[in-house]
Amino acid sequence: ARPAPLVLCFPGSECPKEALAGEPWPGPWVAKFPGQENMAQQVVQAGMVAAAFDNPGIGELFDPASPDWRRQCHELLWLGMNYEGFSVWLKQAALVSLRRLPFIQPRRIVACGHSLGAKTALLLGVLEPRLHAVVWNDAAGSWRRRAVMTAVHPIAPWQYVPSLMRHFDYLDLMAAVAPRPLLITEGGILVDHDWLRRAYAEQDGAGRCDIAFMPNFRDPGTHYRGPLPETIASSEYARYANFDHEHYFKGEIVIPWLHQLLGVEQ
Repeated sequence: ARPAPLVLCFPGSECPKEALAGEPWPGPWVAKFPGQENMAQQVVQAGMVAAAFDNPGIGELFDPASPDWRRQCHELLWLGMNYEGFSVWLKQAALVSLRRLPFIQPRRIVACGHSLGAKTALLLGVLEPRLHAVVWNDAAGSWRRRAVMTAVHPIAPWQYVPSLMRHFDYLDLMAAVAPRPLLITEGGILVDHDWLRRAYAEQDGAGRCDIAFMPNFRDPGTHYRGPLPETIASSEYARYANFDHEHYFKGEIVIPWLHQLLGVEQ
């Protein structure tokens, strides 16, 4: 009777969609931050519609022929595809049907992802210009810069997108969302934030790129503002990126931001 905005909820790595919905889930996954992974449940309790997804190979997308979902990353690469691209393709297919639901506002759809799901949300936001906004629940910074700082420390295979870095950094893709609203919830490297805000301003998006920090970095006095080193251990990177182990869905930041952005009445 009263259509509401839709939030597409994408989890981190092995988190099943049932956990996003605050429901019991099958399988061995254990929440590192109990009570914080229920992204979709928080969205619904705040008066919006939520669509909760599994990552490929997880939950109901589990493939008994390939029980280790990480192995699928290698097989997709061998086929000339990649895990992130496959995940986005699945969400694009679902979005075709979700837009037709009579109880949602099709012009008020937001992609919201945590960790691995943040990349899915960003890529979907770039490829689907009709999405209203993107929430990147992770730290934000240049991945090229990170590679230099950490002496090209290996990343997880599900993050391999062949040739992506020859053309685009994830930071470039964030700028490509402009002038639509973008929320970053877990800090990152300050000089990269400055670049991103300038990119937004140049595309008539000034004030539409909001950046928050993890609890231990919400005081600006804790932010690292010095020179950025090269060839450090990967474990040292976080201190320069204003980032620590408190890596979970920041509902206390995301939900009020969505309320203000979408004009939702509970």
